Amino acid sequence: REGLSHVQICGGVAANSGLRAGLRQAGEEDGFSVHVPPPKRCTDNAAMIAAAGHYRFQAGQRDGLNFDILPNWPLSELETAAFRLEA
Repeated sequence: REGLSHVQICGGVAANSGLRAGLRQAGEEDGFSVHVPPPKRCTDNAAMIAAAGHYRFQAGQRDGLNFDILPNWPLSELETAAFRLEA
């Protein structure tokens, strides 16, 4: 439909075996090549999120179990003495 000849998936989502298989099947059916790195190369930002959580914890910042999900929360808003991100 889009006229693609090549598709590449990457990041943590590329480790999803169902997604990998589905895209490969679609590529075979529709005539485009699918490029997927080996699963050990399909990383996401978990280490960055863990580091941000570590420094918040060290600074005494705690959230309750009712903490809202903020998918676009700028990390520059994390203000601690040990960890400060500049915009």
